[in-house]
Amino acid sequence: MLKIKKKYVIDEKKRPFAVQVDIETFERIERLIEDYALGQFINENNSSDDMTLEEGKAYYQKSEDGGLRMEDCCRWMKWQSLIKP
Repeated sequence: MLKIKKKYVIDEKKRPFAVQVDIETFERIERLIEDYALGQFINENNSSDDMTLEEGKAYYQKSEDGGLRMEDCCRWMKWQSLIKP
């Protein structure tokens, strides 16, 4: 489990009302939450939405800005995880 160095911020009646963490710890927590959320999204992804490599390339080529949406990236990542080099 992640060790979190924290400082409690208290009011004039000595009641804690906030927690302070250093930037490095905050960024680690942020990455953990983002990774967890992405993992959940990938696990919940409908397998009927999966793309083949050729479908992915075609979709990318026809997208207006040349980029992919988050859900398309997740499909790609899920597909890549199924391929063994």
